[in-house]
Amino acid sequence: KNNRWYCNECSKLHREKKNKTIRKYTHKEWKEKLTWKAVVDRYEDLYLKLYNAKSGNNTSMSNNILVAANAC
Repeated sequence: KNNRWYCNECSKLHREKKNKTIRKYTHKEWKEKLTWKAVVDRYEDLYLKLYNAKSGNNTSMSNNILVAANAC
């Protein structure tokens, strides 16, 4: 019985440490990747990929969009 209890307690400690590590990592990821700038940059990338796919890789238009976006 004591061995089972000990194993259960060790498992709990391991899960708690693992959960703490996961929380720390996910908070860091959230803080870095879910800023307004990061979200806007991802939408711009998506827009440019879709535009280039539809227009047959017209890079002059996508470069103009990037220049305008960086000027803001």
